[in-house]
Amino acid sequence: MPDGVAVLVCADAYRSWAKVLARLFPEAMVPKDPAPVAISERASVDPGASLEENVTVEPGVVISAGAEIGAGTVIRANAVIGRGVKIGRDCVIGANCTVQHSVLGNRVYLHPGVCCGQDGFGYAMGPQGHLKVPQVGRVIIQDDVEIGACTTIDRGANRDTVIGEGTKIDNQVQIGHNVVVGRHCVIVSQVGLSGSCTLEDFVAIGGQTGVRGHVTIGMGAQVAAVSVVSEDLPAGGRYGGTPAKPVKQWFREVAAVRKTCRAWRRIVNDNSNWDFAALNPPRGISWKTQKNNTLASADIMKIMKLLPHRYPFLLIDKIIEMNGDESCIGIKNVTINEPHFTGHFPGRPVFPGVLLIEAMAQTAGALCVHARGVDAPPQLVYFMTIDRAKFRKPVEPGDQVHFHVQKIKQRSNIWKFDAVARVDGAKVAEAEVSAMLIDA
Repeated sequence: MPDGVAVLVCADAYRSWAKVLARLFPEAMVPKDPAPVAISERASVDPGASLEENVTVEPGVVISAGAEIGAGTVIRANAVIGRGVKIGRDCVIGANCTVQHSVLGNRVYLHPGVCCGQDGFGYAMGPQGHLKVPQVGRVIIQDDVEIGACTTIDRGANRDTVIGEGTKIDNQVQIGHNVVVGRHCVIVSQVGLSGSCTLEDFVAIGGQTGVRGHVTIGMGAQVAAVSVVSEDLPAGGRYGGTPAKPVKQWFREVAAVRKTCRAWRRIVNDNSNWDFAALNPPRGISWKTQKNNTLASADIMKIMKLLPHRYPFLLIDKIIEMNGDESCIGIKNVTINEPHFTGHFPGRPVFPGVLLIEAMAQTAGALCVHARGVDAPPQLVYFMTIDRAKFRKPVEPGDQVHFHVQKIKQRSNIWKFDAVARVDGAKVAEAEVSAMLIDA
């Protein structure tokens, strides 16, 4: 520390600093004008209202019949105090506040523009129209509560809305009907508490968080900003996210998404010729990366070692992007000299749909055999099932067909794949196929 600086050692520096500032600047705690206590001639105070001594009422204030105002309370300009409202001692009701159907304890501070005790949002909805449900409860605000500017607190529907002792509420918070906020809670700006939710004592909620109706947040729980609380949260925990969950789980999920996005960007950047029409993965896709048994491509000679098929029934010319037994892309170059075009159809050659399915199966079969490794005994691939087959567009001579196959599951020597055939990125056929591998 520099010479000549006095050091005050304390266990909680920030809390101690707050106490020192309160002593040095008492007027900043609850601002009160130095003007003498008075009831302005320009205020409207009903004769049926009861005001204790030393109450200040500024110009434009309206105090209705049956209202009770405690000693030392200040009602700022243009505030409206409704019929039968009870306000305790040493309170400050800020300018332009509206208080109705409410009971306030002692030392309650409402900043400008607070609306307290208006009807909650209750409607019986139906095809005949939305029928308003009468709101008959009150708002109960206990001692030493401070409520920020433009916050709104709805009266209870069939019981009271309650704000517990010592709670601090920031600006622009919405509190629905029947909400119960415990003692010494902290609610930051733009939080929305839906009807009938409960915050137990010492709950802290970060800004712009939404809490669903009828849920309970346990004592001492902390909820991060911009979260959505859709179910009960146990006491004492720290939560965040949408929906809110323990922060460690939330952080892990956020990190996993970030890592996945970075990996995806690398894949796209490393494949400038990527077939972007194929980026929408088939059902059951897995982005698992295989480090072993990966082959960039298999030419026709390699395919003939993997499969027993031969011309004219070998329907795959090349396989690329082989990833273990997870996925690959088979390529078929369709030419007019293939024998099936002689009769399918004369004058209008169309590649048979059943052969598209067969080519999908051959692509998947070659992938499975390749994944077994070079040391495995020779394999035969038996076609077992075809499901969800659909044909979208005809395939004609001159087309190059890409067969995208992706493993759905594998059990023992049986594989099931999701397969999509594309020409120039457009889907022409799709199916789920399964096959069995047996020793030759």
